Amino acid sequence: MFTAGRSSLFLAVSLLFLPQLAHAESVPAVTAAVATPSNAPANDSARSSVPAAQRGFQTDVRGGYTHNFGKLTRDIGPDPYKGGPFFEFGAGGRIIPQVYLGGFMRLAASAKVGAEAIYYVMPGARFSPWVGYAFGLDVTVLRDSRTDQKQTFSGPMFGRLTLGSDVRINHYVGVGVFADASLARYSSEVRTYGDNEVTREIRGKTLHGDASIGLRFILFP
Repeated sequence: MFTAGRSSLFLAVSLLFLPQLAHAESVPAVTAAVATPSNAPANDSARSSVPAAQRGFQTDVRGGYTHNFGKLTRDIGPDPYKGGPFFEFGAGGRIIPQVYLGGFMRLAASAKVGAEAIYYVMPGARFSPWVGYAFGLDVTVLRDSRTDQKQTFSGPMFGRLTLGSDVRINHYVGVGVFADASLARYSSEVRTYGDNEVTREIRGKTLHGDASIGLRFILFP
């Protein structure tokens, strides 16, 4: 009787705790299922397809259309080059992912050379908007084939503001669109008559500028 009683008590205790043990074993499985949803690999893959924000060397090539406004000087009259295509090359480096510093050279009816700083709003995003500021030297050359005369006007470009947005295709290549506007003033003139050259300071200085739109191709965006 004593042995049978002990066996019955052990069986009752086992039946009491068996459901609790089964529930405890099922909790890790449920927790693991919640912690690793079925769409996690797809999200990780989507994130990895966007190139990481980077630092270091960067170069770009720009092209588009520019429109000039204002006068060469107060006594000469309007800038004869009202507008046209342009080509620009820039090179420099990103000191941090958000900031680029470099130089540029634009070839057009009114050529420009100088330095530019760019701030990238979202440097690690696929679509990367940015704003740039540049300053430098502005040069315009007028030629008269009938008199064999050439006039070269040069002066400071006080500022150029650029707004743009890039598509960062991968770590090496990006493409983008931009629009810019600049303000400058010619301070000197060089007149060339055959082999003779005369340089003079412009007294009737006045402001002029241009506005441009275009596309750019970037290496290491």
